[in-house]
Amino acid sequence: KSDCGETGKNIVIIFEQCSLSITSVNIGDCDDNGTPSDNTDDTYEVTFNISALNPGSNATYTVKDGSKDYGQFNYNNEGKITLPSDGLEYTLLFEDTEVSGCTIQEVVSQESCSDECSMNIESIFIGDCDDNGTPSDNTDDTYEVTFNISALNPGSNAIYTVKDSTKNYGQFSYNREEKITLPADGLDYTLVFEDSEISGCIIQKVVTQESCSDKCSMNIDSILIGDCDDNGTPSDNTDDTYEVVFNISALNPGSTGSYTVKDNTKDFGQFNYNSVGKITLPADGLDYTLVFKDSEVSECTIQEAVIQESCSDSPLPDPIIDIPNIFTPNDDGYNDKWYVKSDLEGFTYDLYIFDRWGEKLFYAKSLEFNDAANGWDGYFKGKQALSGVYVYMIIVNYSDNKKQIIPGDLLLIR
Repeated sequence: KSDCGETGKNIVIIFEQCSLSITSVNIGDCDDNGTPSDNTDDTYEVTFNISALNPGSNATYTVKDGSKDYGQFNYNNEGKITLPSDGLEYTLLFEDTEVSGCTIQEVVSQESCSDECSMNIESIFIGDCDDNGTPSDNTDDTYEVTFNISALNPGSNAIYTVKDSTKNYGQFSYNREEKITLPADGLDYTLVFEDSEISGCIIQKVVTQESCSDKCSMNIDSILIGDCDDNGTPSDNTDDTYEVVFNISALNPGSTGSYTVKDNTKDFGQFNYNSVGKITLPADGLDYTLVFKDSEVSECTIQEAVIQESCSDSPLPDPIIDIPNIFTPNDDGYNDKWYVKSDLEGFTYDLYIFDRWGEKLFYAKSLEFNDAANGWDGYFKGKQALSGVYVYMIIVNYSDNKKQIIPGDLLLIR
């Protein structure tokens, strides 16, 4: 008997089953999250609206994929979740929170959008300076730069180039230690690493290294052994002398720019680098070892052995030699050539002209006296020499290989 007061009737109870429906689902665009070269943080949003027939009493559902639970959402309201933009398919499972098995699925996917090429300097090492075996010459000092470059989204050949403002060092492979050589000159070199296929995909690094060739080194640029001078006593060889004329240069000298000259018995004093120096020695047939030494750097030296025989065995001619001390090469037809006049006959002279810093401007050998045509015209390397004082050295060539050195100054006026 039923509660309705009826007897003998069957009662049918109908249980209505829960059913979900996807009202809408929208796949958002990829977001690179501010890193257009790094696809590991690319994401996209999925917006959805789910409805249900006969849901649980709280009218909510959950969203999951194979690895993550995104929480609860309300039916008939827009919901939103964020997924990785990695090109993979994600199966979203929507399930009523109370009615187990009341589910619906949707497969979503979105490609990455971080496809911009980006380079990175994984490591860079500035090597020590190498003097290449010339510890005084900094022009050949070098150093090595070792580097390892990686890239996101590089060109298909996985190769990049390295350049600075003046040189292309060639192609190199990503993710491998590479090496180039640069001058160790203390200058900044901006190395530009650029993908070989994708123009504009670059990274830069400024490198520098100081020179290591700081050792002082001297050089004898020129040395002339003058003729013996009997000093007016052609029969007395005890007062015979000769002059040694020299020009010394140096790499990395002391700050004074000067050096001393000594032999084993005498100190001849200080002289300036890159200027003509002169000393007088006995013409006695003995070797004199001249030691040129930087005034400040004690280990910076160079030597030269010189010798000259006595000449007091027969007198030299006593010629009249006219050497001008003023020179006006202005193409007016007067005094335009500098030359030597003399009453000597049958002899010649060699002529050297130096500037005040010791640079040789003119040299002529075996000139004839009184010959203006072959004298100095006041030019150096095709250009007019400036007005000023210049140094000359005349070597008179006598018979029997005897010579006479006559140094002096001349004034060039334009």
